[in-house]
Order: sequence, then C-alpha cells, then structure tokens
Amino acid sequence: MKSISVFALLFLLQIGLWAQGSLNKAEALVEQKKYKEAVEEAAKCIADPKQQTKPRTWYVRALTLAELALNDPKAAMAMPSFIADFSAADAKVRELDTKNGNFIGKMDVTVELTGTMSVRDKMKTGLFNEGVNAQGSDAAGAYKAFSMLSDIFTSDTTIIKNAGILAINAQMLDQAEKQFRRMTQIADYKRPDVYYNLIYALSQQEKKGEILDVAKEGHIKYPNDTELLSTIINLLVDAEKMDEALEFLKKGMAANAKQAQYQYMAGVIYSDKKDIESAIKAYEKALEIKPDYYEAAFNLGIIYYNKGAVIYKDINQKQLNDPNNPLTKSIKENMGLALPHLEKAFSLKQDDRKLLEALRLIYDLLGKKDKAEEMKTLISKM
Repeated sequence: MKSISVFALLFLLQIGLWAQGSLNKAEALVEQKKYKEAVEEAAKCIADPKQQTKPRTWYVRALTLAELALNDPKAAMAMPSFIADFSAADAKVRELDTKNGNFIGKMDVTVELTGTMSVRDKMKTGLFNEGVNAQGSDAAGAYKAFSMLSDIFTSDTTIIKNAGILAINAQMLDQAEKQFRRMTQIADYKRPDVYYNLIYALSQQEKKGEILDVAKEGHIKYPNDTELLSTIINLLVDAEKMDEALEFLKKGMAANAKQAQYQYMAGVIYSDKKDIESAIKAYEKALEIKPDYYEAAFNLGIIYYNKGAVIYKDINQKQLNDPNNPLTKSIKENMGLALPHLEKAFSLKQDDRKLLEALRLIYDLLGKKDKAEEMKTLISKM
C-alpha cells in the first residue's frame, strides 16, 4: 500500500510538471517565433482543470494570442474566436491575479526603458498596423482589423472612429453605423463630428426616420453646433414641419445672430409660411452678413420676380404695351427690384437655368434687349 501511495504521488507530480511544462513550452515557442504552435500549446493548458485557477495560465494564453497578432496578424484575424479568446484570458488574469498583480501589470504596462511591450499593446499594435497597411488594397480587411480592436478597446475613440471610417470606405454602412453609435456613448469624446459621421452612415442607408432623432440627440450635447442644427431644420422643412423648424431656428439665431445660414433658413421658412416681408428681411440679413451668398441673393430676387410674374401671366399684350397701365407699372417695379439681386446671383453662378430664364424675361420686360439675348444664348448652350 505504501509503495502504491508513493507511486500515485509521483504520478500526480509528473502530471503537474507536465502541465507546468506546457506553459513553459508555450513561452518557449513564442521565443522560437512559432506563434501558432504557441497558441495551441497555451490552449491545452487552459483545458487542464488544475491550471484553470492559476493566473499565469491565462496570462500565457493572452500572451500567445497577442504575439500572434503582433507577428502574424492575418493568422490572428483568421481565428473566428480570437477576440473572445483574448477577452476571456484578459478577464481571467484580472480575476485570479489577486496576490501582487504581477500578471495584470504585464497585461497592461509597457515598460519604455526596457522596450517591453504589454500584452495588450502587442495585440493592439499588430492589428492596428495590419489595418493601416491594408487600407489602400483591402478596405474590408482593414475594417476587420479595427473592428476586432474596437471589441477589446471599447473606450478608445481613435480606434472606434477609424473603424467607422474604414467601414464607410468598404461600403459596410451598417458596421459604420454600429461604430459611430458606440462613439456617441463615450462620455470622454466631446466633438460633434461623431454625429456628422453617424448621420452620413444613416443617410447612405436611407434611414431617414432615424436621422432626425440622431441630429436632435447631438444638438442636446452640442447646442451651438451649426451643422447639427442646420440638419435638424432642413429635415423638419423637408417634412413640412415649419413651426417646429422655426422654433429650432430661433434658438440658433439667439445664440448666433450673425450666422448667415440661419438667416437664409429663416427666409425659406417664412416664404413657405407666406410671410413674405419677414422672408425679405431674413434674406437681406443673410446677404448683409455674407454678401456672396448665392442662394440668399437668388431667393430674394425670386420673391420680387414672382410678384411681377403673377401679374404678367394674366396681362394681355395691349396692357403690357401701355406704360401708364397700373398692372404694367407693378410688373416693371417688381422686376426692377428683383434685377439687382438676380444679377448678384448671376455674378456668383452662371449655370442655373432658372436664374437665366428669370433674367431673360426681366431684361426683355425692361427693354434691355441685348442682355435678354445674352441670357437666351447662354440658355441655348445648356
């Protein structure tokens, strides 16, 4: 019996040494640059119940995976469970390394003086470089590398933002949406561009119903951002929700009265609401702030043009030829008011057919036949 007990004890010790040796072997395989074999050896260790409670077992597992990512990132990316395996090993190290935290330190801390990279930094560097190098030739592969990183470094906005941009480049718009939505939940990122990118991803998927909600969410965080506010107003205008659009616009104008775009939008809304005098004032204010604002100049001119055109379509030639006819006078008065604004618009842009048609008629009615012919020639070349 005594000899059996000794034998059994020796047998158990041999098993323990074998398992310990597997960890040593896994680390030795890393030194030999046999990274795939090292990953396989470490996997055997975590399958051993006696080793599963030891932090070193999980540290070596994480180390072998990180070395594979650093030195053979394509092989790491080809492993379906790579991120799940690394995450599980990382979590186990933190759970079990309760005595002095040496293994946790090796997971997290890069020692600059000795050039010793942490396990997490090795993994990050390998996949990051693979993603960067693949950008020009393999957009989907580049995205996959950054997507994997984003699943580990869940608060690293540089990684997540690049993942979103790479997804857009790869036309993986649902993935771009996923990454940018992630970023909106990270409190430390304090720039509105994440909402611009998310709105773009949604618009490319034609998810129009979600864009307004996202823009409003962004506006709450960044109330002074003109692009988000403009997006909200434009969407509300498109949806013919003019009163709500005007409420948002008034907020913007109160915060920044010298924002030409807000004044222009006010003009659009007031025009739709048939408040022509308010529209005129808004367009004039927009041009006062930004003299080369084509749309404001065009719309202001068109207001006066339309006033004259409404009368013109119902007047006969005899009335039109009578300079004392009050209808003729009203037509020419409004066309005269329209002219300087439309000429200003023409100085900024010469390829708008609606503008050229309006100027041709105005010049013709005001007796400027050469100018009318010039507009007619330009139209014929379009």
